[in-house]
Amino acid sequence: MLHYYIPREDLERAIGIENVPKFAIEQDILQLLEESGFFPETNIMLHSAGTGNSHGKAFVLLPNAQQAQKAVKELHNAVLFDKRVSVNLFLHSQSS
Repeated sequence: MLHYYIPREDLERAIGIENVPKFAIEQDILQLLEESGFFPETNIMLHSAGTGNSHGKAFVLLPNAQQAQKAVKELHNAVLFDKRVSVNLFLHSQSS
């Protein structure tokens, strides 16, 4: 299991992005979001400490809960390179 920390007060504006291509970098996630009109405050890509390889997940803080909900609706199943990404509210992303 991966462990990460998002402060309780930020949970409602956090989204999880899964099925990210292993070679994707933070800038790719930012570009996907910004091209859709979402401007994150923080973006966290998860990588293996040993290899530096991506775990295929990213967590993003958006300015508010409404933007997070809108991003889930608009970006779920968006294509990043050749893969469809799964976008969920952070609390739903933790269960996978």
